Amino acid sequence: MQLAVSSLMPPSRRTRDVLEARIRGVLAAGPHENPHLQMVFQPVVDLRTGRIAGAEALARFKSPPGETYRTPDLWFDDARRCGLATELELLAIASALSRLDEMPHGTYLALNASPSTLVTTELRELISAVPGERIVLELTEHARVDDYDTLHAAIGWLRARGTRLAVDDAGAGFASFQHILRLQPDIIKLDRSLTSGVDANPVRFALASALVTFAASLGAKICAEGIETSAEMIALQQLGIAKGQGYFLGKPGPLPLPAPPPGIWYGASTSGFATKAKSSVIRDSKRLAALRATGLLDSDAEDAFDRFTRLAARLLRAPVALLSLVDEHRQFFKSAFGGIDVRETPIAYSICAHAVAGKEPIVIEDARTHPLVRDNPAVHAFDIGAYAGVPIVTADEHALGALCVVDTAPHAWTEHDVATLRDLGRLVSAQMDLRKAARELSARAAMSDALLAHTESVFVVFDVDGKIIRASAAACRRLGRKEAELRGERSACIVHADDMPRMKSAREHLLRGAADHVELPHVRILGADGYAAMCVDAALARDPSGAARFFVVTLQLS
Repeated sequence: MQLAVSSLMPPSRRTRDVLEARIRGVLAAGPHENPHLQMVFQPVVDLRTGRIAGAEALARFKSPPGETYRTPDLWFDDARRCGLATELELLAIASALSRLDEMPHGTYLALNASPSTLVTTELRELISAVPGERIVLELTEHARVDDYDTLHAAIGWLRARGTRLAVDDAGAGFASFQHILRLQPDIIKLDRSLTSGVDANPVRFALASALVTFAASLGAKICAEGIETSAEMIALQQLGIAKGQGYFLGKPGPLPLPAPPPGIWYGASTSGFATKAKSSVIRDSKRLAALRATGLLDSDAEDAFDRFTRLAARLLRAPVALLSLVDEHRQFFKSAFGGIDVRETPIAYSICAHAVAGKEPIVIEDARTHPLVRDNPAVHAFDIGAYAGVPIVTADEHALGALCVVDTAPHAWTEHDVATLRDLGRLVSAQMDLRKAARELSARAAMSDALLAHTESVFVVFDVDGKIIRASAAACRRLGRKEAELRGERSACIVHADDMPRMKSAREHLLRGAADHVELPHVRILGADGYAAMCVDAALARDPSGAARFFVVTLQLS
């Protein structure tokens, strides 16, 4: 984020003249070798591979001699006061674009732009001169956008050239969610207020997880900002977030971009595994994200899973049965029945990894002579004479681990044994799918509750049938009713009867797709102190297929 709204009082005329002269001096020097302006670049890293995916361009200004350093947000705030904000943004964008050829091949450049800049002819000219697919424009302005139609048209032109749109600071407030609902961005940037400490704070982790799910439902990607520790990065990887930036991955600086820290990526180590092809399946980022999303890695034993290993051992007449979860470095035993006294082993010891990689049962009558596993250190370390295992494949087709039985002597497993093991494996998969669904529902509820409780925006959410399903805390205060009292009610419970025809017409207008939002001035809303005239702004959220999902109705005093 590069722009901020200052809380300072408007400057005096003399001060304003000084500021304007200073900013015009920066503008006059132009985008190339400007002595007052330096563009720095912060790498955006692919969290799955460790490769640089792109960089965000950030402006740094040099203060006159003898003056204290002024942060970039203050410079842009001064420019806004002087009516030169768009010109200063365009200068920074032009300066950054002049360095695009110095960026690594195949990477993108992210540029900060406010809505007023996005709609300018000058920006179109700048983007027309470069490969559009290498540009991401980050919407930085947090103030209310009054003309989304014009903004939509400008963004449509940019997208036609391959340029992508990102919305900044998701999770920091309601304004960014308004932009997301209205503009359907390609990238949603996770605010540092959620990234910071996400590894240790369950609420932040739940909110971030819900945003990942929300973004996926819109067809958008998540980029996490403000990553400052390896623990934060690993937690974000577990959520399936593909891109990130922050001081841990690279500070803003001159080109060329610095290399990310080594040795911490999903693909870092599968040494000892059978083949490169199988190794790539084990390291697949989507599979690993699905595994971590279960929340079962490093969790305590549970009877819900122990019953399957007990049953497998009994039905297949084996002394040992295991339920393993396989990540890129190890196998973790979620459940162990019999003589295994460890909770995990390195992946080089994992026979189950072969079942995961191939998504097929592995049946071995004599482990000490079978070419697939005879050199596996686990055969001798755990006295494995025979093995039979089936992959645990979830509803989204990811093999997360295996249910297996082990004998200390050679064992001739029958077709009936393997069929029984398959059936038990399907039951384990169903249990994991249920667990994942419960976690996702909990995360969505946590995000919704936190947003509604803390935002100062007055808004009510209606389902497509016109019934209230949620209301912000600010709306409840304005309406003088608890959210539980409002749920299930129709708009007629808060809207004056004479204004209901306008509300119904607006709803039908949105459902027909005639507009993405409708504004209705002077609607009488029933509150704690009686009816008050309010401006109603109604927007319709749709899923990726275009089906209507819900209405968000924002209320402001007229």
